Amino acid sequence: MFSNIFLMPKLEQYEKFTVAYTTQILGTSYDLYSYTAPSVLSGEAFSGGWLSAADIGPDVIWVSPKDNLNLAAPITWTNPETAAQYHNNDPSVIEIGNVMYMYMTSLSNQYTSLNDITNNNTVALAKSFDGGKTWDYLGPQFSGWSPSAIQLHNDIYIFFHNAQSQTEFEILANNGTTTLSAPQLTNINAINVSVIQVGKELILVGNDGNFGEGFGNIVAYTASVFNPTHWIPLLASGDIIAHGKYMNLTPEIISEGKGNFTLTYTEDLAHDSYGFPIIGAAQETVTMKMEFHLG
Repeated sequence: MFSNIFLMPKLEQYEKFTVAYTTQILGTSYDLYSYTAPSVLSGEAFSGGWLSAADIGPDVIWVSPKDNLNLAAPITWTNPETAAQYHNNDPSVIEIGNVMYMYMTSLSNQYTSLNDITNNNTVALAKSFDGGKTWDYLGPQFSGWSPSAIQLHNDIYIFFHNAQSQTEFEILANNGTTTLSAPQLTNINAINVSVIQVGKELILVGNDGNFGEGFGNIVAYTASVFNPTHWIPLLASGDIIAHGKYMNLTPEIISEGKGNFTLTYTEDLAHDSYGFPIIGAAQETVTMKMEFHLG
């Protein structure tokens, strides 16, 4: 729908990927993911999961200082009985006018088997009218997993992955709920994606969509803002920008300007080959922060 209207700019693949540091630890937790620092909340960040073994149960969404996950506290729901019917995780927040929109993974508490957990995730919406102090849970909006929401072309684009680990996106109106297009499939298999706009390009980071060892890789791609169905590797050397001994899940990217970026991700110390926690491990996750430059 884009190519007949806009002249496609040439996408840039970067030759240099310079890491400033990779050793900053933002906090340790039992099983916590999607640590994201949206620019609309100065100095604050969201995450989802369990801070400690004592939190095992429905997933919880937390808010914390931007650089200290250990001071996280649960967000406040205006309708906690409704929100408690779901496992809520993977928060992504944008602001339009005086309203904040939080898109998240929501899984009904009725689903407990691995097959159900894999095939019944939805993207849900919550709104805040008081700057993030309280949130009104509005429930599932469409099928999907681990959303990343951005404003683009005066609409809301939500990128996510499906049960087959394929990356898709859906376009919504600025009210946050009205669907403007059916889900559109992209040409990549990336999960737990995070998408930002840099000029006329989009940059996407995520996990390799291949189960098992692929979960240890953080991949990066770029696309034109006019054609978000087609992505190419961000680096000329390939799509992998980080990999390691442990699973590095739910990467989040933030542009700091002039080719500088911050990447946060969760380093999982005790997970099985499907990325699920091994219950009983003493320490599950360490949230890391990496700064890098593209040139």
